[in-house]
Amino acid sequence: MAKKDPHKIVEHRVTTELPPLHVMGMISFAISILGLFLSYVIPFLLQIIALILGHMALKDFNNQPGRYSGKGFIIASLIISYVIIGLYVLVFSTFALGFLKLLGLLSR
Repeated sequence: MAKKDPHKIVEHRVTTELPPLHVMGMISFAISILGLFLSYVIPFLLQIIALILGHMALKDFNNQPGRYSGKGFIIASLIISYVIIGLYVLVFSTFALGFLKLLGLLSR
C-alpha cells in the first residue's frame, strides 16, 4: 500500500445545483441586445418586444422566488430597452423640431 503524505492538502467542496435560468428573461436580453444593434433598421419593434418579455419574466421571477436564476439579465434587458427607446424619442423629437423650424412653422 502507498504511504499517505501528511503534508498533502486535500480539498473537499460541497456545491449546490443552481436553479435554471429564466428562459423568457434570456430571450428578452437577447432581443434587447439585438435591438441595440438593429435599432436603425427596426426602430422600436425589438425594444418593445424585449420590454414586454422582460416585464413578464420579471413578474414570473418575483412570483416564484428561488425557482429561477438570471434576474440580472432580466433587469439588464429592461434597462437597455428603456434607454434605447428614450434615446430614440429624444433624437426623433429633436429632428422633428428642427424640421418644423426649417419649414417656418415654429416662431423661435
